[in-house]
Amino acid sequence: MSLSQLVFTVLGFGAAIWQLRRTASASEDTRDAVAGLQVRLTSNDLLVALPQLQTHEDEIETAIKGNDTAKLERHLVIYLRTASEIHSMLEGHEDLNDEPLSKSLAAASKAAQRLKSDLAKGAPIDLPSFASVATAKIMQASVDASGLKAKLQRKVST
Repeated sequence: MSLSQLVFTVLGFGAAIWQLRRTASASEDTRDAVAGLQVRLTSNDLLVALPQLQTHEDEIETAIKGNDTAKLERHLVIYLRTASEIHSMLEGHEDLNDEPLSKSLAAASKAAQRLKSDLAKGAPIDLPSFASVATAKIMQASVDASGLKAKLQRKVST
């Protein structure tokens, strides 16, 4: 092998290594961009879902004040579904996981399930006092949801 062939071979290997590093760097950049996009999309989903908790809380309060157990049961089920969806969204992303909201959603969901189960028994009850524990926990989850919503709005707008 002549000197010129050796030089071209070394230059060829150098160019190949340089291209591989550029490709690896581009792959990492793409992976980071996709992860950032996933967080942003989940943030947008949360910005839509979090206010629904407050809407369901209002509906639950209205049903309690109206002593309407059928409406209350229906809105407890809807609340539980929404809370579960939000909890799943938070669980999947470290950047978005809000520990106070996760804890209060878990407590509110447990209390709502217990209330719904007790309502299904059909015994005559004083609905406002019977539901007070669940409504207090649901209200706390709504307060925590408002805090996360404000954080997400600041993050998305920047």
